[in-house]
Amino acid sequence: MNIPELERLLYDFYQISGMEVAILDTKHHTILSHRSPGKNFCGTIHKHPKCLEVCIQSDRLRLNHVEENKRLLTYICPFGIFEAIAPIMKDGNVIAYIFFAMAIEEKEGGDDFPARRVLELAPTADAEYLRQCIIEIPHYSRKTLEAYSDLLLIMAEYIEKYDLMSNNEQTLAQVVRRYIDKNLSSKITLADLSWNLHCSTVTLTEHFKREFGITIMQYVTQKRMQMAEQMLLGSHASINEIASTCGFADVEYFSRTFKGIHGISPNRWRQMQREERTEG
Repeated sequence: MNIPELERLLYDFYQISGMEVAILDTKHHTILSHRSPGKNFCGTIHKHPKCLEVCIQSDRLRLNHVEENKRLLTYICPFGIFEAIAPIMKDGNVIAYIFFAMAIEEKEGGDDFPARRVLELAPTADAEYLRQCIIEIPHYSRKTLEAYSDLLLIMAEYIEKYDLMSNNEQTLAQVVRRYIDKNLSSKITLADLSWNLHCSTVTLTEHFKREFGITIMQYVTQKRMQMAEQMLLGSHASINEIASTCGFADVEYFSRTFKGIHGISPNRWRQMQREERTEG
């Protein structure tokens, strides 16, 4: 799989559209994606089990439709977001999908439905924060959305022509690991993974533990600790900067986690390591 070229395609599409774009395998797991920064509508609503279930069922239904019909599909998701899926083909078979989301069609009342639908399923959701998320979603005319959908199909055909998906034999656990390795500096939860990889948290955790022998969150902590150790030794960054760069919510949590593993604070560990190097 030509990952650099695929990532470039996704990045370019995101730059011109502002919409989230991803490539999924035939098991509906995300292989690559480019997501928008800032307030995230989908990530927010997926914290509520009923909303997440509705989204997963909708995605599965649409992806199955594309697989059966082997052509571009555009639609409005159950929460009022415009989405499009194009099949990536090889030898007459669908081998992957390219997908975009996070756009709202410009029309009267277009911003009202998403929040109202979420609150029907999750009455405890923060209505004001939902509205802020919706404001940040790109808004386009139907004609512009159809043009972006056509561009998505052209991208799928480009991927097919140059065989950019060759040798995509990753297991689900390997896809999870790769996502974590690329996003260590960002917030990572099982709900985030479930949304990004279009798979239930139970399936993700079972596959990961079976293949790697540790839980997903144990792996996240392990990788973040390795990253923190490298920064402590190889940079003059402050403990606050290291905690933030390594994806910890705050410096206190980082220090507690570090001390729980090493038995001493990050500052003391850095000092001792440097002293040992000097003596050696």
